[in-house]
Amino acid sequence: MATILDISLLNFLLPIFVFSLTFVFIYAILQKTELFGNAGKNQALNLIAAFSVAAISVFAGTITGIVSIVTPWIVFIIFILVMLFGMYRFFGIEDSKTWDNIGGPTLVFVIILIVILIALSTVFESQVSPYGDSSDTGVKSQVLKTLTHPRLLGALFILIIASFSVRFLSETVVPK
Repeated sequence: MATILDISLLNFLLPIFVFSLTFVFIYAILQKTELFGNAGKNQALNLIAAFSVAAISVFAGTITGIVSIVTPWIVFIIFILVMLFGMYRFFGIEDSKTWDNIGGPTLVFVIILIVILIALSTVFESQVSPYGDSSDTGVKSQVLKTLTHPRLLGALFILIIASFSVRFLSETVVPK
């Protein structure tokens, strides 16, 4: 049955997307770091190396899984940043002040690193999961289930948001 949110075509095109994303990423890193020497002279070598790594990454299922999990989140983060910068620009605030208000580029890199770590844990869950198929009665598995329960994680998230809210409100009320 056809629906509005049918993404089967995107799953079909995923290897092409993984190849192109990996190729561009590796090629940019090789050009920037000049690993094989001068970028102008060894551009063909960088191109061949990036093409080879991208071709291998298409056949490695783990990289395809990681890219398919990370990419939508990075696009979402970029979308939120564009909206924030647009909103601050609308009110006449400079970009440097905007970075100060939202936490700086370091915060964005930390968020992207967290997304990548979550993607890695999702992809490699079957290899390193403490939850065995044979028995879930062990103390270790029960503790991990408790610590990763959505209610507990949601409560921790709300506490973190509340603490940041109190911090920001107290900075504006109490003069330094």
